[in-house]
Amino acid sequence: MLDNCFETSADLADWLWGSGPGTRPSAPNSLDPVVVHVGPGNFDRLKCVGPSEGWVSVLGSGREQTRFAQDSPNTWYDPEVGQCPGSIDMVDCTGMTFQDLTAEGFVRGVNWNGNGSSHWRDVDIIADAKGLASCKVSGFTHVFAWYDQTASSTAQNFFWNVRFIARRPPPGFLLAFTPFGSLGVDNWFYSCDFLLDFTGATQTGGFLEAAIALNANGRARLFGSTVRVKQPNGIPNPGGTATGVLLNANNEFHMHGGIINVNVAAQDRDVAAIRTTATASGLVHTPETAFSVRESVG
Repeated sequence: MLDNCFETSADLADWLWGSGPGTRPSAPNSLDPVVVHVGPGNFDRLKCVGPSEGWVSVLGSGREQTRFAQDSPNTWYDPEVGQCPGSIDMVDCTGMTFQDLTAEGFVRGVNWNGNGSSHWRDVDIIADAKGLASCKVSGFTHVFAWYDQTASSTAQNFFWNVRFIARRPPPGFLLAFTPFGSLGVDNWFYSCDFLLDFTGATQTGGFLEAAIALNANGRARLFGSTVRVKQPNGIPNPGGTATGVLLNANNEFHMHGGIINVNVAAQDRDVAAIRTTATASGLVHTPETAFSVRESVG
């Protein structure tokens, strides 16, 4: 009965940022932000396309109760986002806050494109391909729980108690399989967890196969967090290295406290806590960080 109560994310986005009848008199802004309370349930994809959009806080009812999720694998590419769609997609959006919810997709949990800013607290960000083939970019499958993709971005994102999870990749060659991929955003993490989980996979082997994968100008600063790679026995390994943190270009990685744990049960599988490629440059700074790298069979 209320004119600001909605059952779908699409209707909510239209009310917040649309231009048709029934929308807000003005879009949310720094002087007039909007708080959206989301009840328990599964909700469709939420998309914000700036640069004039943003200034919205999306407050769920808990990770286990409020889910923005895809019902089936996407086979299409979204030109506005510049990627396969996720369950939450942000393009040049400023002042966004997400709390107490889950964002889950098949090959993307969350896409971040362009500039802006966001805060995430008590959120699960998941890419679970469930072993199914799905959307491809440039002919290859990329599985990212989180992916920010603008190399020259001025965006800053802050995360508190957020879990990034990538699991059950589809069969065939994967160009990327990672819970967190960054091209150029300044990202800050407090008490967060990154999990690359091969459980249920039919094979491994990808170029970017790491719990955290930094490329271009990607930057990550972790405080009291965990970085984990988990691979059970019995999964064929055509190639690739199971990696905690991968630096592939001009990157910065800081980790103060916490642990990087790479636990692989496979024969002749390369493993690394932190790895740089031949073309990488930048900085790695890991005071008071523990490392556990284990390859075993059985």
